[in-house]
Amino acid sequence: MKKKFVSVLLAGVLSAASLGVFAACGGGSDGPITTGELKKDENGNVIFENVEIVCNTVVSGTDKDAFEQIVQQFNIEHRGEITVHSESIGDGTFETSVPQRISNNSNAPDLIMAHQKVLKSFENNDLLQPFDEVMELSGIEIDMEDYAEGLAQYSSLGEGDSLYAVPVDAQSMIVYYNKAKLEELGGKLPETRAELITLLQNAKDEYGSGFWPIAWATGNDYFARYVFPTAVLQNGGELFDTESLYAEWAEGENEDAFKDAIGSIRELIYDKNFAQYGRESVLEEYLSDNFLFYLTLPWSNNEHLSAYADEKGINVSEVSDYLGATSLSGWFAMDAVDPSANVVFGDSHFFAMSKTVQDINQKAAILEFIRYFTQNAEIGTQWARAGHVSASKIVSESQTYQSDSIVSHYFIHFYPDLDDFRCMGLTPAFKEVQTNLNALFVSAVGKSSITDGTISSEILRCQEEVNAIVDFIK
Repeated sequence: MKKKFVSVLLAGVLSAASLGVFAACGGGSDGPITTGELKKDENGNVIFENVEIVCNTVVSGTDKDAFEQIVQQFNIEHRGEITVHSESIGDGTFETSVPQRISNNSNAPDLIMAHQKVLKSFENNDLLQPFDEVMELSGIEIDMEDYAEGLAQYSSLGEGDSLYAVPVDAQSMIVYYNKAKLEELGGKLPETRAELITLLQNAKDEYGSGFWPIAWATGNDYFARYVFPTAVLQNGGELFDTESLYAEWAEGENEDAFKDAIGSIRELIYDKNFAQYGRESVLEEYLSDNFLFYLTLPWSNNEHLSAYADEKGINVSEVSDYLGATSLSGWFAMDAVDPSANVVFGDSHFFAMSKTVQDINQKAAILEFIRYFTQNAEIGTQWARAGHVSASKIVSESQTYQSDSIVSHYFIHFYPDLDDFRCMGLTPAFKEVQTNLNALFVSAVGKSSITDGTISSEILRCQEEVNAIVDFIK
């Protein structure tokens, strides 16, 4: 018992460090400082003169080039007015190095582009400042009514009506379907889990035991990170209590939701043999058309379309004749009329302003860049093509966005309603929630045979791991 307590306590200490808890060198309680004055033209628009801002972004993968190109375009269009300097920092490193930079005011960014999940811990440690004052002084307005409700709900970071974070995009697992095979099976995409099961069984019957109706790589970390929470939420579950922050995975109806989520995935893998477990890649099935549905990651979309075109000896523009796009909406919901049945869980990038920014001209320039990135239809379309659906209604409802071939054929179908898109939410223990969701998925789905009692004990064990960290943080 003592050994377990020590291990949990040590985990808590390590986790607190990973969350960026720097109590000894926090920013104090006096609030942000604003210096300088804005110049405006006769129409009340801010006049920018050689303002420079530094942006630290978590974007560092295959989409990094697309981000840097957008920054370069902004700098060209605002030459002599605003220059944005961007630095990409990897996901794991970002969560520790950026808080340290801001807290110590050493090489600190002015603007950060982070995943939604990390921002509550940033705000808790007094590392951010709201946009309200600079919007009032500059007249540059960012209205959350212009953004998808499912993401805009996180913008205050729990601090009343203040605007601390601006949603940029959404990303989760994406789903292609084989158009020819779907047509042979009746041509209708499923709208409920029951319809999905029927369609998958028909595919298995039609194409034989060597055919995989669902090709998915459960060995990919993102599968557990995105698909399992999607299944939990679609069954009415909650990842943590929004008031207490405690995980309540083994409690009442929430335990039922977790068990339904686990059962929904296990049924597809083991009971029906529609999909496999433990695969690192299912690219072979994809390229050989040995699938009905194929799951992958959105920032790999261009790569996957190109690979498929090469395999078929066609142009990329012709791939849409072979592959359609659909969503995970409703796939795991045991109750089709559950209000959460169509929820899709994933990540979202948000812009936020460091507490270290003082010059009002820099603050206004930050707003100008955020507005450019999130409300310019051409820029939003570029970013979507790089794998990130726009959170902005101004962009998503524009003709430019909707008429783009990649967006119209694929991305607008992956997450059809961003009001149903969910992120981790507002908890500084996000990493522990995510880690233990992944651990629960592996322990509860990784074996072909498992008892209900074992599943219950695994849910409780993972819940306790999360709550030990919540106790430490509190």
